[in-house]
Amino acid sequence: MKRLSLLIAMCLSTSGHLAQAEEKSVPQDGHARVRFFGQAAISISFYPEKACYGGKGVQTSRSGFGGLFGNKKNVSIGIPETPDVRNLQDRDGVLSKAFYREYSVNADKPLTITAAMAQTTGRHTYSCDRIGVSFIPGNGKDYEVSFNYDDDTCQIDVAQIETAEAVVRLQPVELSPAEKCSARD
Repeated sequence: MKRLSLLIAMCLSTSGHLAQAEEKSVPQDGHARVRFFGQAAISISFYPEKACYGGKGVQTSRSGFGGLFGNKKNVSIGIPETPDVRNLQDRDGVLSKAFYREYSVNADKPLTITAAMAQTTGRHTYSCDRIGVSFIPGNGKDYEVSFNYDDDTCQIDVAQIETAEAVVRLQPVELSPAEKCSARD
């Protein structure tokens, strides 16, 4: 009987934690959630409530020596899984494991994202100088940010994650170019 009481207490305790976890998986009022993909060759930062970059930002991925040996754990706050998450290994590079991190940001305020990359593979060196984009995340919405490059092009892509009838869709978000902040920003 004592074991049964303990088992029931544990189940009740666990169900309370599950309910809290489910509540946390829904964006809170006044916020949006953003997933950033990263890897050691890519440096990505974001600047909440700014339409320019500079000053204090949040670094989600770091390139160079620190990025190579830095923490590559995925960090989730409950954004729905997308094909990019399911196929994360497709983003892996040479000595550069892909990962993602999710953040909550204030909605209806500008969010500026910057990215740069440098990668050497054998005799080839690929690099992109810092680029910046800005958009305004909507209240209660989820987004996915990726940095994509090939021989000639480097770009930051942002998609809104829409879930309807258990189907996840990515809708491209219109971005504005972002410049470095002036001394008065």
